[in-house]
Amino acid sequence: MKHDQYTSDGVIKESSSEQWKDVKKFLHFCNHIASLVNKESSVKFTYCGISMDECWVEPYIDTINGQVAKEIYDLLVKENINSYIDCYGEEQDEDEFGETHQELKKWSVTLPGIRLEKEIDLG
Repeated sequence: MKHDQYTSDGVIKESSSEQWKDVKKFLHFCNHIASLVNKESSVKFTYCGISMDECWVEPYIDTINGQVAKEIYDLLVKENINSYIDCYGEEQDEDEFGETHQELKKWSVTLPGIRLEKEIDLG
């Protein structure tokens, strides 16, 4: 089930539940869920934008591998939090000796539709 989220005046609106949540409390809760699965997993922020004048940050949960990402995703879904697992990798070419190296994969859980003006301190 998909739940749309967006921010407005420092709160998150989830269309599925019609509940408003403080952004910091919401991200702190997501951070708590991530740490329950793996103490190294936490909410991070990625910088986005279409120009130097129009930029923002979006939160995601940094994980150590795909299994941890799946476990965090499952817990978020149980809490009706819209999320999805994301994986990207660096393509590795052959080195100067002709050896091919294993592709590096980076796993995360994306919290879609949340755009913030700046990072939020969750400490």
